[in-house]
Amino acid sequence: MNLIARTTLAVSLMSGTFVSAQAQDSYNPTLLADDLSIIENAAKVPELTTFVEALMASELAGELMDGGQYTVFAPSNAAFESLPAEMLPQLLEPENAPQLARLLRRHISPMPLRSADLDAVTAIGTTNTAESNASGQIGETASNTTNGTDVSGGTVTLETLQADSFLAVEDVGGQIHLQPSSSDQEPAAIVIADIASNNGVIHIINRVMTE
Repeated sequence: MNLIARTTLAVSLMSGTFVSAQAQDSYNPTLLADDLSIIENAAKVPELTTFVEALMASELAGELMDGGQYTVFAPSNAAFESLPAEMLPQLLEPENAPQLARLLRRHISPMPLRSADLDAVTAIGTTNTAESNASGQIGETASNTTNGTDVSGGTVTLETLQADSFLAVEDVGGQIHLQPSSSDQEPAAIVIADIASNNGVIHIINRVMTE
């Protein structure tokens, strides 16, 4: 994303070209539209103001504006507030943009997966049969490895934009849980699903997935 495009995006977000999330009291799906980009829709969700600020600071906002098809597991404001007090301010410092980008890329998968898709692939992992793989997979091959997903024993592993990190996805009591492959922290859970956008989908989660 070039400098002019980044500047235009920043001015739009700050000037109210998009409906201001700060002006809303709570999540309002009527303000969202599936013909807007991920970053445009995220900017309208009050629970995601910190996430949007982090995207802008890391310059990943451009990737989520310019194209592609993504699934974004976006931590809520409350999730960021649960981090150690000094962690987020440090990450938002300009010199720490690469570290912040690494953290955020761990929350983004390079394919669009709605909650029904996640439910389907976790069901595949649970049943782990050729028949269910053939009928419910994402992709074209009837095997335990699909496009960007690896299915094994009830847990699905998703590729992320961070090359050395994957997400383990599991259905726990009807709720989708996620955990980075390199982490032993408590899993994150999807609390608001399926914010559809023209370049993918956003799921709001209750935890920042750190290393």
